[in-house]
Amino acid sequence: MSHKKRKTVDLPTPNAPPPSPPPVLKVTTISPLDPSLPLESLIPSNLLPVDFMSTDFNKSCHHISGPSLHLLETLREMLSDYDLPTLFENTPSPSIQVFLPTKSTTSDTIRVDPETASKLYKTHSTYCRGPSPLESLFQSTFLKDLSLFNQNPSWGYSELETFYGIKNHVTNWHYDFQHNFTIQVSGSKKWELGMGEENVLLGCTPHFLEESVVEGQVLNGRLSSPDFEFTPPTEPTDTCTLLPGDFLYFPPGMFHRVTTLQTGLSLNISIIGKSYSDIYCDALKGLLNKEKKWREAVRDKDEFFRLCEGVGRVEGEWVWCEGGNEKREEEEEEFEEDEDVDEEEVDYVKRDSQVFNIDEEFEVTRLGKDITEISNFIVNPISMLLTENDITSYFSRLTKKPIKQTNIIKYVLNVNYAGNENMEACNRAVLECERGGEGERFLEGVRKGRVGEYGKGRKWLWWLGGIVEG
Repeated sequence: MSHKKRKTVDLPTPNAPPPSPPPVLKVTTISPLDPSLPLESLIPSNLLPVDFMSTDFNKSCHHISGPSLHLLETLREMLSDYDLPTLFENTPSPSIQVFLPTKSTTSDTIRVDPETASKLYKTHSTYCRGPSPLESLFQSTFLKDLSLFNQNPSWGYSELETFYGIKNHVTNWHYDFQHNFTIQVSGSKKWELGMGEENVLLGCTPHFLEESVVEGQVLNGRLSSPDFEFTPPTEPTDTCTLLPGDFLYFPPGMFHRVTTLQTGLSLNISIIGKSYSDIYCDALKGLLNKEKKWREAVRDKDEFFRLCEGVGRVEGEWVWCEGGNEKREEEEEEFEEDEDVDEEEVDYVKRDSQVFNIDEEFEVTRLGKDITEISNFIVNPISMLLTENDITSYFSRLTKKPIKQTNIIKYVLNVNYAGNENMEACNRAVLECERGGEGERFLEGVRKGRVGEYGKGRKWLWWLGGIVEG
């Protein structure tokens, strides 16, 4: 009789403290680079610690003080002697982004042509892509030096951005989805840093006041953090000041607020890469497309379900989303008037094509039964249900105006939000019900893992991410 060796698992020590998170900011002061080195020497391996990729990349910010001062003269040549009108004229960007003065914490921007930007830059901060020759140089040197995408160049790319900051300009709290390497060319900036999220698919930009931005970014944050709130830090965890020649790396998901102390120019090399899920799903699609049946245009739900049975890991009903048969416009206004808030931006229901009144259209029966008592209730792992407050509370805090309470409460359902590169749900609906009624209690029950007898509610349980059979 043979015996298999039992697999052992290392268990955590009882009452052991959780591992410490990596520091938000590391600071290194190094001697300037050899003046005889070319601009191509301005690469991470000449600036950052040898263990940077294993210990800091994608984890901590790193400020390198004073290494590239002599290279600024070479940069000056490639940046048209820092002549902004010439940079605007030669940018690959279709337009130049100009920041307008604002007294609030949000950013107000316009996009203009090079001629208009040349008239505004002395009194307004600007953003655009850097010159193509310099962008190409940094693209090749940075990606190669970091050993990123060497196996397959199609897995990622980088861009060079130029920021011209006017003294006292503030870009308020936000985080990006790219890896960023910033070089302060002239002037100086204060960077305030705070913890955010890890491996994000989208940025979090509270400084841009648009409801569609809020909803998408809340969904993105809750992919892995169910308690994620669209709220930036109130105080920084760390702070650093970038002077000419300084270099800063900050990873995706790291909150930062940037204040221009002295008017000047900075460059940012942003690196955008495919995720492991992108590569895996690309390969899976290639495998499925070897079979004629998977290449057929979608036409029949039952046929789709039958094909999914052969895959094994994805239930057909998780993915298949039938459009609603009702379209209507919302009549209620949810926000009190405010001169700083555009009603078209904050009234998120106006853009909804599918609005379902749970109380009127579906029967809700007895509530409160524990989900474990319904053995065949299946939760759809690619659906996400937000409350109205998840989306609108940020505007209330920002404008210091309370949201007008109505007798109707709304929930927003997104199915397969993160399943495509555009980060758009394959189906989205607003579910509304009477505040304090059985519909609201049922929706809250589903959100918290408790459901009642479904009665005629099978269809909308499907919308909610659950299927009840039998």
